[in-house]
Amino acid sequence: MLFSLLSILKVVTTTTMLGTLVQEVGGERVEVQVIVPGGMCPGHFDLKPGEVRAIEEAGLFLAHGWERWLEDLNVPEICTIKGNLMIPENMRNAVEKVSLLLEKKDPEGKDFYQRRKREFLRKIEKLEIWIDSLRTIFMGKKVVCSVYQKEFLSYLGFEVVATYGRPEETGAGRLKELVDMIKKKKVELAVDNLQSGKLGEILERETGVKTCVLTNFPVNKGYCETVRENIKKLLNALTPGSNRKISGKKGS
Repeated sequence: MLFSLLSILKVVTTTTMLGTLVQEVGGERVEVQVIVPGGMCPGHFDLKPGEVRAIEEAGLFLAHGWERWLEDLNVPEICTIKGNLMIPENMRNAVEKVSLLLEKKDPEGKDFYQRRKREFLRKIEKLEIWIDSLRTIFMGKKVVCSVYQKEFLSYLGFEVVATYGRPEETGAGRLKELVDMIKKKKVELAVDNLQSGKLGEILERETGVKTCVLTNFPVNKGYCETVRENIKKLLNALTPGSNRKISGKKGS
């Protein structure tokens, strides 16, 4: 389906998570510009003049609501999508909201957006079924993790016994507490956040605990495949060398 350049809605998002969401629902009726690359921390980011201009001129601008670097911008309207979208239920709610936002900005595309919304929701439903089939593997397993991965790991069924911040924010005293806790609680895994540094490597050296790095934002992949990849990393970390075959159709 072809659209004139004049009919394409220009959407700017702060993160690849929101950009992926908009692209899934908006398809070829939208042109999406993402400000922060997927592998970078969106909470600590320096905007370039061209990015500021893109935000100010966007037909629709989406953010999570915690981006402090937006506070000084002259943006007439910021649409916020809250919640940890790595959790499928939260993403489903976000899909509904984004669909309504696109329909409001582009009423002629309503049927198109509704169709793509339904298609994306079906992909998410299949993802949830796959996750449920694996949940017993994770249930009750003890982990320490980046504070930014706590919600996702708890959703999967892990018991999060402690969280930590960025390596540069973690003093020697807190590091010793984590090391002692890993040994005392028989923690099986330390989970880092890609966008927040690798404290897990230090914990692995000190305790021998297995480590894993997950992402909170898509990096060159669609949403469903990003969630699947995170879960596969957890499975491989818990059962190294097993060459575990994990079923589940790939998707965006």
